[in-house]
Amino acid sequence: MAEIALIRVDFRLVHGQVVVKWSKVAKATKIIVINDVIANDKTLKSVYKMAAPAGVKVLCYSFEKGMAKYKESQFADGRAMVMFKDINDCYRAWKSGFEMPKLQLGNAPRGTDKKPLNNEVYVTEKEKELLKEMAAAGVDIVVHTIPEAACVSFHKLV
Repeated sequence: MAEIALIRVDFRLVHGQVVVKWSKVAKATKIIVINDVIANDKTLKSVYKMAAPAGVKVLCYSFEKGMAKYKESQFADGRAMVMFKDINDCYRAWKSGFEMPKLQLGNAPRGTDKKPLNNEVYVTEKEKELLKEMAAAGVDIVVHTIPEAACVSFHKLV
């Protein structure tokens, strides 16, 4: 079973900060992306795999396949970063039995029905309620966009 070093929600998924900074902080040997759209897009999967630093594998799974892989072997071996594009998929994973002692929120874009948690993370009222449910159940949720920035507890922001 892989050691899950970091679970992160970031709408950009595998991008510069994840590749250059967070994968090093987590000492990840693999980045696991759980997203139906990415899993079914050969071009995006290829781009994500090419973006990974040497020695770090990128695996892209649909939600169903990702949950199956987790339940089978907790993603096999190594140190994993698990990435979700949005709070809804992250919440679904948690409700499906994906253990989440800690959840890191990265960038989530503005939207007409979204309100800021801080300058980089915007959530709908529904997403905020999902996060509150997770936090009330013991998930330590933090907003931490880059390693150099302060890590802020979700509880302080709501």
